[in-house]
Amino acid sequence: MTEAISADCLRRRIYLLTGDSKKSISASDIKELPLDRSLIEDICGCLKSNDVPTLSIAFFFLETLLQKYTGEAFGGEFFTFLVKRIRDLLNHESKFICSKALAFFIWLRENYSDYREIMLDYLASSDLGLRKIALSNFETYAIANEISPLIRFSTDDYAAEYSMMGEMRYDLRDIALEKIELIVKRKFRMVKLTESHDGGTVSWYDWRQFKNWWRENHMKFR
Repeated sequence: MTEAISADCLRRRIYLLTGDSKKSISASDIKELPLDRSLIEDICGCLKSNDVPTLSIAFFFLETLLQKYTGEAFGGEFFTFLVKRIRDLLNHESKFICSKALAFFIWLRENYSDYREIMLDYLASSDLGLRKIALSNFETYAIANEISPLIRFSTDDYAAEYSMMGEMRYDLRDIALEKIELIVKRKFRMVKLTESHDGGTVSWYDWRQFKNWWRENHMKFR
């Protein structure tokens, strides 16, 4: 069965379920599907593709079904395949597919001996989405009392808008500083700074209190 046929089979399952061939696939519809061998084979077939739309539908089905079923419900053969395929998809030319694969890579991390090394590379990635995923999951690969890889984010220039026409924030700076607080069990996000950015204003928590503390305590941490 080709990857294209597998994708068509997934779409047809939703059509047979809803009776509406024009209806967009929704998570609620996917959750109504029984997790049988043929469904797993169709997902597997789609994951073998390098086509972005086909991989996208496979990830959508898999992510949604995993909200309802345990990983064990898919069977050992599927997961053996998934562990290898996810590793391959980290190198996909589409950053969207890479980000989907990275999320599964984190979930399956116990199966990869070089998980830490790869995640540290993503932490320094030039791609914002991959860098943010790696930062948000820092605790899954950090060694005890490790702070140094986070310090680079003190000058990260990604600005996110958190409300329509609202103030922007240097998102990754604040996330990294919060991670540091959790590691050292000390509060540093005390003072907010602002500056002009793209015709508006961007804010972030001041890192100076942390950096002053770091100069005196860096020998206790990594």
